[in-house]
Formats: sequence, structure tokens, C-alpha cells
Amino acid sequence: MSLGEIAKGIEEITRIGLGELKGKGKDVGVMEGRRLFSLVGREYGYKGKEIAEFLGKDPAAVTGYLRRGQDLQAKLESLFVRLEASEKNLNN
Repeated sequence: MSLGEIAKGIEEITRIGLGELKGKGKDVGVMEGRRLFSLVGREYGYKGKEIAEFLGKDPAAVTGYLRRGQDLQAKLESLFVRLEASEKNLNN
């Protein structure tokens, strides 16, 4: 799963696009989207540095997103279900 595909999944669930994830905005929804993106990226084996480079953020920011992302467990599970379904559709 590429980071771009993860970003598309985040957009489907949160309606926060890649531009907002990479932007400077600090609104609650955008920050939640970044936390979700970081958590999912980590689950797919990406290192914090890779996630930070993709988002154009400092690696320390990604560490913070991961630390504060535990409250997003329900949305994270929903995102994994959507991403896996999307991946199955691509393989068929």
C-alpha cells in the first residue's frame, strides 16, 4: 500500500484531502487526519521519517501524531477495512 493510497483512504473517511494533510493548517480535523495517516502508515511498515517526508513535516511532528493517535482506534479500524476492500478490488 503506497502512502498516496493511504492518503486517498483518509480522504474517503475524513474528507480531508492530501493538500490539507500536507498544508500548514492546524484545525482539529486536519490534525486528526494527520494522526490517522501516520498511524496507518506505521501499520503498513513505513518509518516516521518516510511519513514525514511524504507530508512535508518534521519527523518530530509525526512522532507526536503517533503518540496522540491512540484515541482514533475506531476510525483507524474503519480505514483498514476500506483500504483492504479497495486493494481486493484492484487485484480482481
